Amino acid sequence: LRTEIVLGLTIGIMTMAKAITGIEDLAGDVDLDFPEPEGFDKYRSKLSSTIRFNQPHLISSFDKKYLGFKLVNADPIASQIAINQCEA
Repeated sequence: LRTEIVLGLTIGIMTMAKAITGIEDLAGDVDLDFPEPEGFDKYRSKLSSTIRFNQPHLISSFDKKYLGFKLVNADPIASQIAINQCEA
């Protein structure tokens, strides 16, 4: 069950990152501490990130420039209202 949860969360986070930035070719490296699940090879070509199995750790890394990307659905007015409310 842990394998499925970790894979689901990892792929979900990658998918959400692409959706909120509008950039389809976001890539990173993912090291997983369990063996490659049977049948995973058919999904590998759909992922832009490198996924390595049987690693000594569970880690995900990406280029820090991704943190500066603007969100495609960001509303500047709503953002300013939220900032003002937080500062009040």
